[in-house]
Amino acid sequence: QSLWAYRGSIMAMGARFISSAASSNAVQNNSVGDTAQLSSSFAANASTTRLLRVQGALSDSHLRAAAFDVYKDGTWVPPLSKRTMKAALPRETNEEKPDAERTRRSTVGAAKFTVLRDTGGVVFLPLNAWAILPEEGQGFDWDRFQGPVKIDEPTPVSYYVIDSRKEAYDFLTEQGPLAVSLEQTNKEVPAVEDWDQLAQTRAALMTVPPEIDPQVTQLARDIARGGVTQAEKAAKIVDYLFTTNKYSLEFVRGSQDPISDFVLNKKGGHCQYFASAATMMLRSVGIPARYVTGYYAHERDDDGATIVRGRDAHAWTEAYFRGIGWVRLDATPPSGRADPAVSPLPPYQKSLERAQDAFARVRNWFGNLTQLQILGIVVVILTLWGLERWRQNRKIARKRAQTPLPPPQLAPLARRFERLLAKRGITLVAGRPWSETLPDELQNERGWVEGYNRARFDEVEDSEIRELEQELRKLEK
Repeated sequence: QSLWAYRGSIMAMGARFISSAASSNAVQNNSVGDTAQLSSSFAANASTTRLLRVQGALSDSHLRAAAFDVYKDGTWVPPLSKRTMKAALPRETNEEKPDAERTRRSTVGAAKFTVLRDTGGVVFLPLNAWAILPEEGQGFDWDRFQGPVKIDEPTPVSYYVIDSRKEAYDFLTEQGPLAVSLEQTNKEVPAVEDWDQLAQTRAALMTVPPEIDPQVTQLARDIARGGVTQAEKAAKIVDYLFTTNKYSLEFVRGSQDPISDFVLNKKGGHCQYFASAATMMLRSVGIPARYVTGYYAHERDDDGATIVRGRDAHAWTEAYFRGIGWVRLDATPPSGRADPAVSPLPPYQKSLERAQDAFARVRNWFGNLTQLQILGIVVVILTLWGLERWRQNRKIARKRAQTPLPPPQLAPLARRFERLLAKRGITLVAGRPWSETLPDELQNERGWVEGYNRARFDEVEDSEIRELEQELRKLEK
């Protein structure tokens, strides 16, 4: 039992190492909060700490964390997950199957997501994630399908995502748990039974609050004029913001509503303003839209995986097109997304991340072992360690046995030689051989040291030791 308790300590230490809690590298929470306030700056000092690692292809680099539909006084509130609505299960979840039919699903073709830092349980997904497959023994909170999908597991935690493959009008239309249909007749997206609640949600997604300047609404209608379909109107609005307004990390808020100020006056800001403006302008022309926060996944690792960091926090818009479903729209210019080539990582960080990944693999493997298996591994390690110690000790003992003992007559000669050197003003250093202390001009003394060392370490006749004593007498005269 004590070994099992020690295992828990190892797991805890591993979690602290993998999910560093250092405040300087804290994960940015711009995308997972209960509110999304339009701030003066956005992720200006964003962390380079890894948040997410994705192995496999992504159909969309925009990974959604939370969606909002109510705007008030410069803040989007609350996330849709805070409102009760009966969940619509996608057709590809383990929860849908009876217990007897639940089996380990194939993950061939799925992208593997690994959350590396604590995000409050939020699961990051592309909008058109059709199937979300948890690791064996894990499950998701599907009741919050409109807002964050959550998983109640400690980090690092992994799950698999299968994207939609069905397209219409260049949009992926086979939609999953994040894309509840606003139309009763649309069979491409999951349906809901609570139509009263759905009507309220649809109304909120069409609402332009009174604090938005009427000029913004009129501008949106002027821009969209000529567009026949909802998709064409949306494209005109996004293109206008994309080309007319400039990206800037700084936006000084005044007394006017920030969205109106951004569109009509400043014409410059960060992704929160582009996304908010697009949402309101789409609503102004009759297109349901919502504000979304998350991360833009675009950094490639050496092994081909996609890395998401705190600095990749982003905001965009989701719009609902009749007959198509929900689509993702991003009006922010490319300069509004972190570029690893422009802002490289500190030299040590990649090495640290590789070490963390290696430790995580060991930790995951170790964590899957039974108590008996761990005990067996410990026994094997201790046995190997004991055998190595025994081998080293035996080697040392054998070496000592093969080394001849110096003749006893040499010790008095060594003391006399050191007294001789002291009389001549030569200071000996403890631990240093005589040959390194003697000046080069004392050739006779050096010759005597060579003879002494030969007698010390080799087997010599008694006559050679007597000759060594005679040479020392000559040096002493």
